[in-house]
Amino acid sequence: MDKIKKLFGTFIDKFKALSVTKKVAYIILTLVFIGTIAVLSTYMFKTKYTTLFSNLDANDSKVIIESLDSKGVKYKVDNSSNSILVPEDQVGTLKLSLASELSNGSIGFEIFDESSQFGLTDSEFSVKYQRAVQGELERTIKNLEEVENVKVNLVMPEDSTFVKDPTNATAAVVVKLKSGESLEESQVRALVNLVSMSVKNLPTSNITIADTNGNLLTDGLYDENGNSSSSSSSSVEKQLEDKSKYEKYLEEKVQGQLEPVYGKSKVKVKVNVDMDFDTYTQNSVTTEKDPPKESEQITINKDNSEGGAVSQSPVDENMSNKIEDEVINDSSVTNYESITNYNTSGKTEENRVQAPGKVKNVYASVIIDTPSLGLVEKEDIQSVVNKTIGQSNAENTVVMGKEFDSETKELAAEALKEMEEAEAKEKREKIIRYSIIGAVVLVLLITLIIVMRKKKKNNEEVVMENENTLDAIIDDEIDETEVYKPVNFDEPNNKQVLENELKKYAQEKPDQVLEIIKSWISSDER
Repeated sequence: MDKIKKLFGTFIDKFKALSVTKKVAYIILTLVFIGTIAVLSTYMFKTKYTTLFSNLDANDSKVIIESLDSKGVKYKVDNSSNSILVPEDQVGTLKLSLASELSNGSIGFEIFDESSQFGLTDSEFSVKYQRAVQGELERTIKNLEEVENVKVNLVMPEDSTFVKDPTNATAAVVVKLKSGESLEESQVRALVNLVSMSVKNLPTSNITIADTNGNLLTDGLYDENGNSSSSSSSSVEKQLEDKSKYEKYLEEKVQGQLEPVYGKSKVKVKVNVDMDFDTYTQNSVTTEKDPPKESEQITINKDNSEGGAVSQSPVDENMSNKIEDEVINDSSVTNYESITNYNTSGKTEENRVQAPGKVKNVYASVIIDTPSLGLVEKEDIQSVVNKTIGQSNAENTVVMGKEFDSETKELAAEALKEMEEAEAKEKREKIIRYSIIGAVVLVLLITLIIVMRKKKKNNEEVVMENENTLDAIIDDEIDETEVYKPVNFDEPNNKQVLENELKKYAQEKPDQVLEIIKSWISSDER
């Protein structure tokens, strides 16, 4: 404890010794450090919530919330998107366990599981069955990626034993599409067929599909008999689009042939294609050239009122010729009739269906930027164009040599110049952008080098300052004092030699030394 107090006191003393600037800097750094630790701790230990189910209706939301409460799971409700959020680590398990409890806003055939079906009248059963079919269709249509919600209404007529022809059912479907989404014509047709196949006696012409914006999606798709109609606006747009694409394709082919010769932007080509978008079915029967006779009947009438008829099946060729000769030579014959049946077992039947989009005629016009074209040159160009577009009728191709309008040329030149300037500007901007980035990097490098050098210089200055201080101490002038010659203690003098000899003599002859000392004492007493 004393050690901690001592350390704390030392820290306080050192902190008090700092300048005001350093104190403020250390305080700010400490606060930033503490705040960072607090934020990271809050983020790391905070429970992350993620979406379990979204776009739920009131019934499904109630079921899910009750299930989560019973399981003791924490959750959040987002009213803006009708979503339920749960802890991220429990999403997978909860989604698997709760998916079966969702009705997706629609009640299907599970409606028959809610209560006992005993005691239901036929009318009540029909209503429940209709609701179940509607719910199943709604669930199926919601699987489309573009559909957010859907409502299906069915009108199913009652079966009657007294009606020969059953009454057809009808269906109305309203879809709510997701933001920015739309259904293609093929998808609408698929929905119509899906609903038609799911309900008894429901023709496609009795199905109406609309969106929540009031747009009728099935308008013009089917005629009164339920047959697919090709007169819808989308079909017409598709036909025009196909026609335009094919014309542009032919124009590019012709320009690709002529521009290398006459120069770019000096050839103008327009192609008009006459296409047949009707569908035809052609049936043809082909028989043998000389089929064999199968039977023949000959009837002869005479003037004597004795009519006769000769009929043979089969008839020999020679016999037939003989009868014909007799009839011709007999002047009493007033009427001669012959019926011959041939064997057609060798006939061939062929059914051909012509797909829409057949090209009937192609018309092309070519204008070249030149004052005039010779007849031979025109014919050559015409031949090249016809071969390129697959046209055999030369009259459908027109070739002209005319100078283009100077204003048009100027506009084209200006457009080309603007395009080149735009490209140059973009290139300059790119160079400037990269130069700025390079300059910033260079400045950072230079700054880093300067800082490192400055730091090194500061260290050198500190060392030099210490050296200069030492030099100053050494080089300072001091007052002159008397200088004594140093004593060499190693060099012996006479006195020392005498002392050494006396010590040696006393050690060797202590008795004699003692007598000498006694004599000195006695002489001093006298």
